[in-house]
Amino acid sequence: MLTNATLKLISEHNGEWGWYKLDRALNYINVPTEGKLMKVLSQLEDSDLISAHKSQGMTSALYSITPAGEKVLEKESHPDKLYVDNLRRSG
Repeated sequence: MLTNATLKLISEHNGEWGWYKLDRALNYINVPTEGKLMKVLSQLEDSDLISAHKSQGMTSALYSITPAGEKVLEKESHPDKLYVDNLRRSG
């Protein structure tokens, strides 16, 4: 649930958000992070589904989805597959 929602948000805000904005957005849509977001981000990056980049003077990275990450989302974008999509339909 947390992994899919994180990947979806990164795709929607490609390269614009760091971990803090992701954390706030996940909690806003009732996907609790419970201190696990950094681990999830690291796993997504290790799996080459996202990339992290810092601009000069920035203290934290901004996250972008990779082509492999886009493929994962495409495969999982069937109705009722992604928790975030279910939340948006009901909200």
